[in-house]
Amino acid sequence: MFREDFVWGVASSAYQVEGTDAADGRGACVWDMFAADGRVFEHQNADTSCDHMHHYKEDIALMKHLGIRAYRFSLNWARILPEGTGRVNEKAIAMYRDMILTMKENGITPYLTLFHWEFPQALYERGGWQNPDVVQWFGEYAKVVAENFSDICEYFITINDPFLQNCICWFIIQVLRARHVISSTEQVVDYFFMITFIVTSVESTCKSEFFSETVLV
Repeated sequence: MFREDFVWGVASSAYQVEGTDAADGRGACVWDMFAADGRVFEHQNADTSCDHMHHYKEDIALMKHLGIRAYRFSLNWARILPEGTGRVNEKAIAMYRDMILTMKENGITPYLTLFHWEFPQALYERGGWQNPDVVQWFGEYAKVVAENFSDICEYFITINDPFLQNCICWFIIQVLRARHVISSTEQVVDYFFMITFIVTSVESTCKSEFFSETVLV
């Protein structure tokens, strides 16, 4: 049923598992603000969550013990670029590099996802996915990722579930915030395609392989 090169593994998203730290330099993402608005059940948030950012070494050791050989994880765009563009948070770079190296030391192949719905709040306030500048914003982010991780990570995934991101996640956030967005979904899809081309150009500068969709479940 499955090809010989089919990869079995596990997956997570940065917002779901990482948690936060007052000294980590991370910027806010749309989910932080969505939760702060009290729109999540019982006013829950992911400020702590699994606290993976403080316990990833133990977590990865457990993954090795379970026999896991591939881990599809995501970076938090707003952790790396707190304002979405411009200044790079070196603490985030150091953490993610150590995380990737820890995976490899434990025999786990990292599959790095650039975007798993952690859109920077600072860019959301500038129009988010509806702003045509988002193509260049994402291109800048992809370049930072390639420059800092392509020497230690072979596999990169651009956008996790782009259809769900556009038609469910992003759409629902807008609707629950009383914003009319039905007419903008096709525009956002166009930007997703443009981003794919931008990331392809970034790929040409490194030896890593980029995918346009999630490849593991």
